[in-house]
Amino acid sequence: MVRLHSMDALRAIAMFLGVLLHAMMSYQHEPRIEWPQDLDYNSIIFDIIYNWIHAFRMPLFFLVAGFFARFLYYRIGYKKFIKHRYNRIIIPFIFSLIIIIPFSVFPFQYYLVHQKGLSFIDTIQLALTQTFRWNGLLHLWFLYYLIIMYSLMILIIRFAKKLNLTRYQKFQFTYRPISLLAASTFLGLIFYFFYDIKVEPWGGVSIKLGQVLFYGLFFFLGYTMQRNVNTLQSGSRFMWIYLTIGLLLQIPLYLLKVEYYTNEEAYLIIKLSHNMLHAFQVFLLTFGMLALFTKLFHKENKAIRYFSDASYWIYLIHFPIVISVQIWLMESMVPGYLRFYIVLLITTVFSFFTYHYLVRFTIIGNYLHGSRHKELTMHTTADT
Repeated sequence: MVRLHSMDALRAIAMFLGVLLHAMMSYQHEPRIEWPQDLDYNSIIFDIIYNWIHAFRMPLFFLVAGFFARFLYYRIGYKKFIKHRYNRIIIPFIFSLIIIIPFSVFPFQYYLVHQKGLSFIDTIQLALTQTFRWNGLLHLWFLYYLIIMYSLMILIIRFAKKLNLTRYQKFQFTYRPISLLAASTFLGLIFYFFYDIKVEPWGGVSIKLGQVLFYGLFFFLGYTMQRNVNTLQSGSRFMWIYLTIGLLLQIPLYLLKVEYYTNEEAYLIIKLSHNMLHAFQVFLLTFGMLALFTKLFHKENKAIRYFSDASYWIYLIHFPIVISVQIWLMESMVPGYLRFYIVLLITTVFSFFTYHYLVRFTIIGNYLHGSRHKELTMHTTADT
């Protein structure tokens, strides 16, 4: 199997869109309680863009993860797969918990303590005390659930092999509208029974069944699509239809404000309607984006390959930078409408700079994406 450059590009974009979403969260019109809010500037545009990207970003990421997981498992075998995922996922996860999470938590704590009107020294001391208590996984939650997905995949494969359940291994998901409609109906029921509106990241260590079902569904669909990679090419005829409808669905989803209904019967009807429409949108955008990237990035591109290599590090390191710059700009003279762009620019430049000079050709890079050399070399999909 040759390297699928489109899947590399998808994974990189899914990672970087996380940076984009976090960069705009301080400037949303409908504030999030847990996130520092810039009271000088907000725009409903950020809410619309956030909800649209949020609908497909993580489903797309887990779909790609499932696709590569099956390829890697059957290419290198059970024991080598475990070792490979241990190096690429578990070690970066542990390292980030110890090193990156404290730097990510501190700006949050500083922001909260600063509002109490304490002296600068007292603010720092109290913020540091709060920082080194358990504050959750923050943006590392996706690695935690990836580990869960890989574990479940191995257990199911080996269980099916022992029971000789080979006929179930022939199932393969496709772009056909009937497939998307059936899967989105199932997803809508997951939303209805486990969530109010939509799935938000869960930073706790207790495993949420709703999260496992939601992300596991897309991981499984990606896994099945790898059985026949030619399926990826079949989505071009549906691409613009799916993307257009998925975009337009943002309007009724925005208008269906579930929390406005106090009557229980009306609430349940509106909630079910919202859940089903949102599930349909998730599938349309996810598979529309998959088709789009398959068409645009089917050939090797050195810039995209570099971006793909850097994306893992960028996502791991971006969080404390985004938060710190957002808080710093709150008390600055910088015009509100420029702040989001400054946050995104500083974060991107710093992340790429540290990746290129401190990560790419070092032991950290070896764990994140495999060995890279300064001279041009060709790599296989198993490197990632």
